[in-house]
Amino acid sequence: MKSSTSVFEVTLKRAHINWGTLGSSRSHNQRSVYEAYIPIPLSEARKNNILSGSIYRGRTADGFFNTLIKASGSAGENLRYAKQFQGYRNLKLFGWWFEEISAKPGDIIQVIINLDDEIIFNRI
Repeated sequence: MKSSTSVFEVTLKRAHINWGTLGSSRSHNQRSVYEAYIPIPLSEARKNNILSGSIYRGRTADGFFNTLIKASGSAGENLRYAKQFQGYRNLKLFGWWFEEISAKPGDIIQVIINLDDEIIFNRI
């Protein structure tokens, strides 16, 4: 267990908000407009030991969701660190929240990892 709370901020880009509709691979495999994610900077993944495939309790500060989330993607040494948070078995989770808060590119999301490894997301 960690000895302190960790906080970092990420700036949303169009690709984070519109993950399900961007990219050439999306033309053959129809995806949902709600598929979205929160990026994890490699420096924060290393600092907080956020490994790809790890499952966490995640919630939004506004109470929109409180459920399991997954750290996924691969970055860093031996591709062991995660590069994004997404809904666990639900790629639309963050997209629904982004719609609720009217998220747009340039918005800043604060990520708080508390002592119990619960992750809280807050638009600031």
